[in-house]
Amino acid sequence: ALLSRRVASGVDPARRPRILRRIRLALAFAALLALVVAAALGSLLLAQSEPIALQSGSPMLEIDALSRLAMLLLSLAGGLSIGLAATYLDALHIHHGEYYALLLLSLAGMFVAVAAENLMVLYLALELMSLPLHVLAGFDRRKPRGSEAGLKHFLSSVFASAILLYGMALLYGAGGELDYAGIRSAVDPASPLALAGLALMLAGLASRIGLVPFPGWLPGVQEGAPTAVSAFLSVAVPTTLFFVLLRFVLHAVPEFEASLRPIFGAL
Repeated sequence: ALLSRRVASGVDPARRPRILRRIRLALAFAALLALVVAAALGSLLLAQSEPIALQSGSPMLEIDALSRLAMLLLSLAGGLSIGLAATYLDALHIHHGEYYALLLLSLAGMFVAVAAENLMVLYLALELMSLPLHVLAGFDRRKPRGSEAGLKHFLSSVFASAILLYGMALLYGAGGELDYAGIRSAVDPASPLALAGLALMLAGLASRIGLVPFPGWLPGVQEGAPTAVSAFLSVAVPTTLFFVLLRFVLHAVPEFEASLRPIFGAL
């Protein structure tokens, strides 16, 4: 974005729109190329059955088949959103270079979230995912609905984060562990504290996805955000959170699977 402004300031005003458009398209192509590389790596690693733990003992991140599949799907969703935005944002005259940086930053948080094996890493990854989305939801600042969408997304994310963090705190209090393997071995399935923590974590994740009865303001966000952003929000965020939820249940609380089945069915 800074490069485009500096280049534009030193050229003929008649040629400035064309040069800016070329720079924006170059930024879109660079972001798309990065996601193509990520998708290619995800496809190659998906064939490997051996998980990659980034830390011995109790890893905070583990890249296994589940996370590789999630990264592949998220890369495709991000690539489609970039392809849509390259022409759509230009038609709306809001084609700024920050769009691609924010999108890739949010995707980085999603990639960490789907591979997280620790509650604090998961929370930080979800915040990294959400913060750029606040800006992207209100990317069209000229319209009141755009600013309203950004504010609604911020407030709904804060509400969901508070519930999720409270649930994590109760789950930590029940077992004294933050990593998934430690939770699986330390938490008693009959503990009321653990059940309350798990319920709040599910409510926090459901609020972010927009599942009934936690839809919040997500319909208003989808309506006010640019179409390219709405497409990304409606595909990438639920995909991330469903994989996060699946990973947490399978790796941290498999004993609760039977009791969680009717809840998932209702949601």
